[in-house]
Amino acid sequence: MLQSVGDFFRGLSAHISGIRFAFEHKAYLGLIFVPFVLTLILYGVAISLFSGYGEVLAQAIWSFDPGSTSQTMGVVHSVFEYFIVTVAYIIVFAIMYFLFMVIANILASPLYDVIVERMRHIVRPDIGAPESRIGIVATVVEEVKKAMFLLIVPLALFFVPVIGQVLSLIAAMLFLAWDFVDFSLSKDVPDFRSRLGAVWSRKFALLGFGVPLLIPVLNLFLFPFAILGSALLYLQTIKKPTA
Repeated sequence: MLQSVGDFFRGLSAHISGIRFAFEHKAYLGLIFVPFVLTLILYGVAISLFSGYGEVLAQAIWSFDPGSTSQTMGVVHSVFEYFIVTVAYIIVFAIMYFLFMVIANILASPLYDVIVERMRHIVRPDIGAPESRIGIVATVVEEVKKAMFLLIVPLALFFVPVIGQVLSLIAAMLFLAWDFVDFSLSKDVPDFRSRLGAVWSRKFALLGFGVPLLIPVLNLFLFPFAILGSALLYLQTIKKPTA
């Protein structure tokens, strides 16, 4: 129990470590903001496209003619329409944010691969070269396969009755953290199943890292530094010391 709590707070504090590392090694600042700017552009375009469809969704569920019914029903419909539009925005924003974080990581995977490679030499010079080396194309392909798994599971859990939304949120936090940590993990553990096992063995550390990434506003501030914090979390907490 104590180890689980300790792991959770180590994951949480890894964000602070990542920010500190960036300002101690300023050459990384330019690298980490490239995918951040790209993600903001994609996210802004998606929000703009969606903003005009909230009312369309409500009308598709309940089409209403004000002149054909009572004033009371008109009030009920107005409340319904407001509720549907609000809920739709919240759900879609959450899904879009998670989706675009994963997409941004796919696009940035070659750059992130370089970043974590350099950090290995700085943070853990004792571990030497990665146990697994793959090329840029293979890195992108691997990210696409992993992204499919990361996206399908939380979305599937969302539709589980009663507790589905809670399970989906927890899975999204865990998977988003894994998505970042995996850039470091995959260098030493190329097998996908083995990586799943490694993730599950340190699930509380990853959960601690993933929680802030789904908090609105805070997540936008933390996102550029997340690759640095996740690499530090892996190298200092998850990666076993060499003998």
